[in-house]
Amino acid sequence: MSLPGKMARVVGRRYHFNGGGLAYVLTTMVLVVGAVNSQNNMLFWLFGLGVAGLLISGFLSGGTLMQIGVEREVAPVGQVGDEVVIRYRLHNRSRVFPAYAITVEELARHRRTVVSWPGRLRMRPAFAAYIPPRGSVVVETRALACRRGIAEFGPVQVWSTFPFGLTRKSVTYVQEGRVAVRPWTAPVREGLLRARAGAGGNGQTVRRSRTGDEFYSLREFAHGDSLRSIAWRSTARLGHAVVREMASRPSRRVWVVLCFELDVGDGTVSSGGVNNEQVISVGAGLLAQAVRNGLEPGLALADGRVLEHPRASAKLDRMMDALATLNPVGGGGGGAGKGLAFAGPQDGVVLVCSAGAGPEGIAGERVLIEDSGNYSEGLPAGWHPRFEETDRKRTSRWWKLVEAWTGGDE
Repeated sequence: MSLPGKMARVVGRRYHFNGGGLAYVLTTMVLVVGAVNSQNNMLFWLFGLGVAGLLISGFLSGGTLMQIGVEREVAPVGQVGDEVVIRYRLHNRSRVFPAYAITVEELARHRRTVVSWPGRLRMRPAFAAYIPPRGSVVVETRALACRRGIAEFGPVQVWSTFPFGLTRKSVTYVQEGRVAVRPWTAPVREGLLRARAGAGGNGQTVRRSRTGDEFYSLREFAHGDSLRSIAWRSTARLGHAVVREMASRPSRRVWVVLCFELDVGDGTVSSGGVNNEQVISVGAGLLAQAVRNGLEPGLALADGRVLEHPRASAKLDRMMDALATLNPVGGGGGGAGKGLAFAGPQDGVVLVCSAGAGPEGIAGERVLIEDSGNYSEGLPAGWHPRFEETDRKRTSRWWKLVEAWTGGDE
């Protein structure tokens, strides 16, 4: 998260001419040629008016833009399919001139600085209509999270075409920041994990145990019993020594095991990469359901890697952060060489896998993402946990020439 109060540093400034500005400059040059050749006072007057417009458009707003300071504030986490709120605090350090029509836009790259938010967040510019002298305003934009992972920020550009729109003046700042985009949580059917939790309990509600934490019954004191187990009040009432017998409930631990499709040839993700993202989304849904039902979920991969051990105070945020940065390459494939040694006899196991990717010889509930209608709530066939961009792309040669000529301005 970008810390408040940490001002972004300036790394560049630039003037961008658009089509209207180039036409304006060309017309001004024609006026000066005609004025010199004809010695017409009206043409000289029009030429002076044109030059004044260029000076006002270039220097007035450009000088004000250099007095703008930027701070970025962004939430530390987001989720695929949701919007991430990004706020910009703009400061106008000028004592005299206000700033008008300021646009703030994140850049994918600047010089040698490359960031990772493109492809993970769909960004939109933020706009400030007016910033008073020695004043500050806060503007915000909402970015749609498209893909899980770490979205890193770097260069941010502040630009304006005020007052005439002839040229675009921009100042580029750099302020580091990052957002952990968590996977989309698939709407898994309620009760799917309840039957698998404590699978080794054989259906018993409670069972006797010396180390249990729940009262079971009273019995007479026998040789070898600990004095700490004596129920003194009941002993005084009954007239002979009795001890408390404790019991423990079956284990509420359940392991969510992710099984990925991998290309064992070169170690890269195969065409099942989309299925791998769906496996992660279903795993996130199962973990969320386990926490809601008071279970103790653990997160592991089919190759034996343990991402989170089950515990009574399971933190869903910590497991979601682990899924956000999980790389399917290098583990979690179909091989069961390590045999899920992390699971005990009292633990339940739920395997989340695509058809044909799950390891063989492992006892546990198998959740296949292809059979989404059997375990989910309203997931259509071929569901996709990514939210792709659909921006319009211009690929004609003519547009590429214009884009290179004008610096990419609309």
